Amino acid sequence: QWKEKTEFYKIFNKLSKEYEVISKENYNRLKARVKAKKLTVQKIYQNCVYQAIICQDQILQKDICPSKTIGFTYHALTGKRHRNQNSWYGLVHAMKDPQRWANKWLSQALHVVNANAKGGLMAERNAFVNPRKAEEDWADPSSIVLLNEGGLNKVKPKPSLQYPSGLDRLMDLAIHSIRDVSGVNLEMLGLVDRQQPGILEKHRKQASLTILSGFFDALKRYRKDQGRLLLHYIQHYLSDGRLIKIHGEEGAQYVPLIRQNDTYLYDVVVDEAPQSTNPKEDTFKVLQQVLPFLLQSNIPLPLDLIDHLPLPESLLRKWKEQLSQQPQQKG
Repeated sequence: QWKEKTEFYKIFNKLSKEYEVISKENYNRLKARVKAKKLTVQKIYQNCVYQAIICQDQILQKDICPSKTIGFTYHALTGKRHRNQNSWYGLVHAMKDPQRWANKWLSQALHVVNANAKGGLMAERNAFVNPRKAEEDWADPSSIVLLNEGGLNKVKPKPSLQYPSGLDRLMDLAIHSIRDVSGVNLEMLGLVDRQQPGILEKHRKQASLTILSGFFDALKRYRKDQGRLLLHYIQHYLSDGRLIKIHGEEGAQYVPLIRQNDTYLYDVVVDEAPQSTNPKEDTFKVLQQVLPFLLQSNIPLPLDLIDHLPLPESLLRKWKEQLSQQPQQKG
C-alpha cells in the first residue's frame, strides 16, 4: 500500500449547495452533463491510497485501497523512532547491549573456571615408583601412592589461576542494567522482595509509567486508527438489521445496526488513563474519609457515587436501578 497524488474534480451541486469530489473517470462520463448545466468545476489533486498484490516480480492486482478516507488498512504498533536508522524500536532494543555484556562476562567467568587447574601435579620422572599407577590413584583419597626416596621434594601441585575479583560485580551490573534501561522496575513486575511502604511502591509505579509514556501513546494512537478503520468496514461491508452489542454506562445492550451517513460522524475524546492498577480502590479510600463529613453536613449524596465502589459491575448496576426507582414508588 502506498500513496499517490491523484486527479479529482470538485463540482458544485446546486441542489445541496455543497461541493462534491468525484474521480477523473466519473467526471469523463458526466462531462457533457456538467457543461450543459454550467456547473462550477475545479480540478484538484489529493493523496489517494493504492494497494497491490505482488508475487515475486509480478503485479497480480492493483487498485484503490478499500478505505479511501481512512488511509492505510495496515496499522503497526510503533514505539520510539530511531533518528539515524529512520525506524521504530521498542523496549528490547535498549536491552540488547546489557544482555550482550552479561553473556560476555558469564562466558569469561566460565572460561576462567574451566581453564583453572584442578588437582594437577608437576613431578620429576623418578619421583614415583609406578608413574602410571600414581596417575590413576592420585585423585583417590583411600589409595596409597608410592614414591621413591626423596620423591616428596620432587612433586609439586600446579599453581591455580586466581578468579578476577570484580568480574561478578560486572556481571551483576549487566544483569541489573537489562531491567534499568527498559524503565520497567520491580514494582511493575510485582517482584519486590523488600519491605517498603505502599505509598512508595505506588509512586515508583507511577514513575515507571511516566518513563514508558511514549509506548502507551503509540498504543493509544494504534487503537484510534484501528477503531476508525473498523468503523469504516462496518459502514460499508456489514448489512443493516443485524444486532450488535454495545457497551456503555448503562451496561451492555443489543441494538440494530443502521448504516447512515450521519452516523459516521463521531468525536474523539482523549482522556487520562488511571495511574493505579485498581483506581476504584483508591477512590473508595478517599470516599471513606469524606463521606462522614458529608453526612454530618446533610449534603445529599449523588447516585453516581455507587459507580466508584469496588464491587462487580452487575451488582452496582442492579443496585443503581433499584435506588433510582424508589422515589417513583413513594410518589
